[in-house]
Amino acid sequence: MTMDYLFRRLAPGDVPAMVKIIDTVRREYGVQHRIRSVLEASDRELFATYQIPHAEYFVALHGDVVGGGAGIAPVVGAGEQTCELQRMYLSARHRGRGVGRLLLKECLRRAKALGFRQCYAETILEMQEAIHFYECSGFERLNAPLGRSGHGHNDCWLVKDLATVAE
Repeated sequence: MTMDYLFRRLAPGDVPAMVKIIDTVRREYGVQHRIRSVLEASDRELFATYQIPHAEYFVALHGDVVGGGAGIAPVVGAGEQTCELQRMYLSARHRGRGVGRLLLKECLRRAKALGFRQCYAETILEMQEAIHFYECSGFERLNAPLGRSGHGHNDCWLVKDLATVAE
């Protein structure tokens, strides 16, 4: 149940747990076959990555255990009104409890409060559960990427209008 979870902004001490979750989930879905390195420098430096203007990262805690996280940041080359949902990952034992839905809700709420009008997301087609989750959350598929995320291995792009998101 999500009542057992606390949602807050990422703290420096959360980074090792989130890096492990990101690495595990990417390997679970076979991302290592698409890219040179499963983890990027921005993953390892997660706290610093979200210390730029209009960027935030949130974690879900179950007791003192980090169960997952998600963030938003501006999309390079997509205009000032578009943010990207980034690094939304939950460990397997924390999925199916509504945690992802609440993390996404917090990211979208903050994105709207920061003045973004749409939220962009990228993933790979192998992550069908994630794609289904995004589509059920109001994201619509695009035929091509927005901006320049630097993730050429992604082959599924989605966007959500933030007009209907409650603040």
